[in-house]
Amino acid sequence: MNGGTVDVDNGAFTLPCDVVDGCVLSGDPLGTIRNLGGDSDSRQPDYSVSGAVAFTKDWGPGMFSANVGYKKVGDFLLVNTGAGPDNRLFEGGYGQWDAQIGYDITRENGDQVAFSFFGKNLNDAEFKEQALFLGGPNAGFQGWGAPRTVAFEVRYSR
Repeated sequence: MNGGTVDVDNGAFTLPCDVVDGCVLSGDPLGTIRNLGGDSDSRQPDYSVSGAVAFTKDWGPGMFSANVGYKKVGDFLLVNTGAGPDNRLFEGGYGQWDAQIGYDITRENGDQVAFSFFGKNLNDAEFKEQALFLGGPNAGFQGWGAPRTVAFEVRYSR
């Protein structure tokens, strides 16, 4: 089990809009001052918790293993254009389940064969990992976290 919380002290500061968001797209004259910081402008989640359970057992000629884990991430700011509180984009937090089962065999000649089936974000949570405003609050992109992903892997080593 893991857990964490962050209590960020963001001091307020100002920058001209031509440094922050280009001024042109917001319609403000060059040098217009943007007030930044001083509130919830931190880009780390306010809390995070995670837990995992793992199991291993000798089984026949090899070792069976399985694990499952869950993580929960709280709210966090993705981006702040500096053009006021309406132009901040937050991620509302998310929870994600991951799991893996595997079987590893060491053969008599020392060769190793491993089989693993795993899944990430098994609950298919939708969440944003990043955002970037380009030149103002109405132009940019958002980077979404990976959707449910499952895979089967076979490894062989001598």
